[in-house]
Amino acid sequence: GDTITDEGCDYSMVINSPINPFYTLSQIVFNITYNDGISSCGYSLDGNFNVTMLFSNWNTFYLINNTIAEGNHNVVFSCNNSYNVWNFTSTNFFVDTIVPNIEYVAPTYISGSYLSVGTIVQNLTYSDFGSLIESWAICMGNSTSSWGCGGGQNLTEAQNSVFSTVAGLLQDIYFFNATVCDNAGNCNST
Repeated sequence: GDTITDEGCDYSMVINSPINPFYTLSQIVFNITYNDGISSCGYSLDGNFNVTMLFSNWNTFYLINNTIAEGNHNVVFSCNNSYNVWNFTSTNFFVDTIVPNIEYVAPTYISGSYLSVGTIVQNLTYSDFGSLIESWAICMGNSTSSWGCGGGQNLTEAQNSVFSTVAGLLQDIYFFNATVCDNAGNCNST
C-alpha cells in the first residue's frame, strides 16, 4: 500500500480485499489494514461518496457490499490515524457474475441424429459480456467412453467461434461436449 511519513513515523496501509483482478460474485468485502491505530476508515467506489467502514480491531476496518454491479471498478480507501494523519490507497477489480454464452450452430449435427458418415462436424460459437473468453474445449467420445479433447486458451477479443471436423469414425454412438470459460472463471458447457 501507500506509505506516508510524519514526525519520523512510517504509516502504511495494506489492502486485504479486494485483491483479485476478477470476482464472480456481486458481494465484495472491503478490508484495509493500517500499521498504526486507526481513528476512521472509509472507501469510495467508482468516485462515489465515501462510505464509512466498520472497525474490526485496532488496525483493521472492513465493510461488505452485496450489490456490486457488473463491470470494472476502482476503490479508493482513506484512513485517518490517531495522529490525524490521512492516508489513501486504491485498487481496481472487475465483477463478472454472468457465464459465457455458448452454442452449437450449423453445420453441427442435431443431437440424436443417425448418420451414415464417418465424419462429425462441430461448429461452436461463444461470447461473453464482461471479462472476455479465456479458454474453450471440445470433447468427443463414443459408447465405449473413449474421450478426446481439444481446446485453446488466452484468446483474443476477435475469436468467437471454433470449427472442428473429426473423420475416420467407425459405426458407433458418439457424444460431444463443449465448454468455454471467461477470465473471471465463469464456465458454461453444452
